[in-house]
Amino acid sequence: MKTTEYILFCFYMPILCLFANFYFGTVKDRLEFITDDVTAKWLVEAFSVILPCSLIASPGIAYCINRFGYGPSTWISHSLGLLWSVLIIIPIPMLQILSFLVFSIFRAFYYSVSMVFMIDVFGMKSFGRLWGIALLFGGAITFIQHPILEMVFVTYGGDFRVVNYAQLTFF
Repeated sequence: MKTTEYILFCFYMPILCLFANFYFGTVKDRLEFITDDVTAKWLVEAFSVILPCSLIASPGIAYCINRFGYGPSTWISHSLGLLWSVLIIIPIPMLQILSFLVFSIFRAFYYSVSMVFMIDVFGMKSFGRLWGIALLFGGAITFIQHPILEMVFVTYGGDFRVVNYAQLTFF
């Protein structure tokens, strides 16, 4: 049973790594598509300030995991991912500040819940190796982001909606 859970995790985690890393790398391009350069620059700066502020959510994340366990916490994490996916589809520049906040909390929630899951299911002795292998898969799949980005610019003229809808489908 544990092997099945780990294999599923190794399929799930790389896809989330792809979406998160792709978002990191394309925030500026996404914003420039929906607004002017000055507003996009300001929003990118806001993103760089908001992202590390997810640290503030850590006590709430820890409380949720300790109180409810990783099952309900995973559901909350997915809900945040879904909300983030919906927000980035809406082309309202100032609404993207909310998407930055939700993304930051989602990312912190996801990694926290994932680590608790791995430790709880597989034990602390195996955690480092198993987490490392999962991250290796996550890193490997992020190479796909280059052809995806080329598709966005060449085929769709810089419009990220197709990628955003694919991401929304995942959640």
